[in-house]
Amino acid sequence: MKFIQYTLITCLLLSLSYASAQDITVGNTTLTEREVAVGVQVPWEIVWGPDDHIWATERRGKILRIEPQSGTTSEILDYTDEVDYGGGEPGMLGMCLHPDFANTPLVYVVYASQSGFSYSENLLSFEWNGTELVNPVVMLDDLHAGGIHSGSRIIVTQDEKILMTVGDGGNSGTSQNMNSTGGKTLRINLDGSIPSDNPDPASYVWSFGHRNAQGLTQAPDGTIYSSEHGAQEQDEVNILESNRNYGWPTVQGYCDDFPSSSEPNDCEQSGFVEPIFEVRPCAAVNDLVYYNHPAIPELENTLLLAVMRGFDSPSHHRGLFLLKLNDDGTQLETTFDDSSTSEEIIIRNRGRVRDVCVNPNNGAIFLAVNGNGYPGSGPNKIYEYKNEAFDSVRESVATQTLSIYPNPSVGDVNFQVSEHLLGGTYEVISYDGKKILEGAISSRNFEIKGGSLNSGSYYVVVKSDLGSISRTFIIQ
Repeated sequence: MKFIQYTLITCLLLSLSYASAQDITVGNTTLTEREVAVGVQVPWEIVWGPDDHIWATERRGKILRIEPQSGTTSEILDYTDEVDYGGGEPGMLGMCLHPDFANTPLVYVVYASQSGFSYSENLLSFEWNGTELVNPVVMLDDLHAGGIHSGSRIIVTQDEKILMTVGDGGNSGTSQNMNSTGGKTLRINLDGSIPSDNPDPASYVWSFGHRNAQGLTQAPDGTIYSSEHGAQEQDEVNILESNRNYGWPTVQGYCDDFPSSSEPNDCEQSGFVEPIFEVRPCAAVNDLVYYNHPAIPELENTLLLAVMRGFDSPSHHRGLFLLKLNDDGTQLETTFDDSSTSEEIIIRNRGRVRDVCVNPNNGAIFLAVNGNGYPGSGPNKIYEYKNEAFDSVRESVATQTLSIYPNPSVGDVNFQVSEHLLGGTYEVISYDGKKILEGAISSRNFEIKGGSLNSGSYYVVVKSDLGSISRTFIIQ
């Protein structure tokens, strides 16, 4: 059978096990887990920048810049008034940086907003001045949107065009309507104009027949892959090509007469493109990236697929699926069938994995996690998974540090900070989002008495002029 049942799914084509609570082994490589930041407000996109920082969008309408070693987080854009995030699927979404960022420091951002019962999706560029994003320029506005299925992932391709996915907004009829941007992949010049070699030189539409694509990546050979949410039954990973029809709403997943006999048996004969991978029932696939770094040789020529899981599927199917490609990248290396077993790379119970990015210097994998509930309940986190044994070409230097011990604790909790944080403040926040304690930092060492907090999970946020650091701690 071509499809993948959850109880029989193979998401990893390697030998995978857990050496400890924080160590993951992939073949012969050990990856160490590290919490980079906690309390981020529904992180949607994480991008590794040429400045060796993580750039992140928050769905509520903010953009953060995170130093990955210490987790020092700075807010570089507050667009909450314009985004008008209502707590659902609209909000600030995809982001990418100009390919020549050193000379053209532009950041491209998509946001979908709501005004009354009306929705719109917009593509903007911002200029980076070294401390914040300024000078917004609207490149595209009033694109198709809705209260659900907003998309939208964006990348800059090797030919220096923006690819942008737009969801059907909950209206499946838009996906086959060439007069609508809904359910499409758009191709855009870096200045916002229509590329002359688009299928229709008067239209941004590059591919169509999509439902809600939220993953987009390009391999070194130029192949473009996209991941797409299905409707309860089948999620997809597709190879995107110009002027091709990916089937929605007629086809969901493979052309195999499932779930409806109205679905054709032969996609190619019917003019539709069949995915190279489907997940049945839906696991809520999200972003994906192409991985080919020597730090984890077992993942050579592999797609890393962020998975949030569907509403009814077991929580242990959240994680990072590893899709090993064949040599020409057109298929998965192994055929999925009923003999498959269920394996994932990410430790269970880390929440709904929204996005993934890779440090090109040391091959470390970063995940943005949206908490355990829909669409993004906290605590939201960013994790790192790194091969500590790999000799990195270049490492970033932590600007400030925070240590917590013992952790977990049955009594007093001790905090140690670097000099940069002296004169700053701290807040202790429970995992349900309530501020429990706050104070000023006057010494590099301070403590919270055991009787001050009930048993449970908390995180502390320490703030200085350089930005904030956040860490989890547990009272037993």
